[in-house]
Amino acid sequence: MVKATPYGALNARITGDAVLLAFCALQNIDEDLVVRSGDKEIFRERLKLRPMEVFEKKLPASVGKGDLRVNVGDKLSYTDDPKAELLKRPLNFRNYEEGTLEGLYQNAEREDKARNYDLALQKYLECLKREPTHMRALTRIAELYCRRAEYEKALEYAARALDYVMYDPDANYIYGIIARRMGNLVDAKRRSAGRPAR
Repeated sequence: MVKATPYGALNARITGDAVLLAFCALQNIDEDLVVRSGDKEIFRERLKLRPMEVFEKKLPASVGKGDLRVNVGDKLSYTDDPKAELLKRPLNFRNYEEGTLEGLYQNAEREDKARNYDLALQKYLECLKREPTHMRALTRIAELYCRRAEYEKALEYAARALDYVMYDPDANYIYGIIARRMGNLVDAKRRSAGRPAR
């Protein structure tokens, strides 16, 4: 098997001067199977399969390594080109200079996402020393205190955030979560309505 989706599983192999194909449907399929060598179409057939039905085909075709393309409608797409799956987005992330407020906040957020919660909290608190109205830091601090079940502290920071920006969705959401955990269901319902879970 070289590729699978909820619609089916594909096996595709190049052997000498032939391409061996096998497709097992996992759902009802009524799609075109299209095989290409690079940009050139070399085979097309309509597949009408029920779940667990298998289509097999040997195509007499000379296809170079990395040139094979197989599509089953828009349900499955496969290529044997090893470069096709490489990520193009950057994988190396810069370390922000903590001399700037934004750099300090970004580093705190990175620690937060890495689950280094104590270090993240220290850095968020440092943000507030430099800028007491830093909304994102206030909200993240409230969230971290909520994680620790220190609800009074959490509520204090969430309320401060809402004092500055009443309709901030993150601050309202965490305020609602804290209120619910403290048993204040009226505030919880009002504050967290419409905000998806993080």
